Amino acid sequence: MKVLKIKEEEPFIPLEIVEMVIKHNVPLVRAWRLYRGETVEEVAAACGLRPYEVEQLEAGDNAFSYQLEKVAAGLQLDIEQLVDL
Repeated sequence: MKVLKIKEEEPFIPLEIVEMVIKHNVPLVRAWRLYRGETVEEVAAACGLRPYEVEQLEAGDNAFSYQLEKVAAGLQLDIEQLVDL
């Protein structure tokens, strides 16, 4: 008998976020924040970053991996959910 292996699931990105990114050119980090209804300050506090660092990430400026990792952890997301679609 052949055993079928189930492929590991890809990290989920809600359709609303995909539409914001594709149709309205909203950066992925900002799209997640807007989807969750949080302010820059709330995300910064949850991630251990300063608000201006979150704003830089949202603008696509100085996207250092450690900052993305902090945002992913603070928003309880996989890092893959914050990289470009």
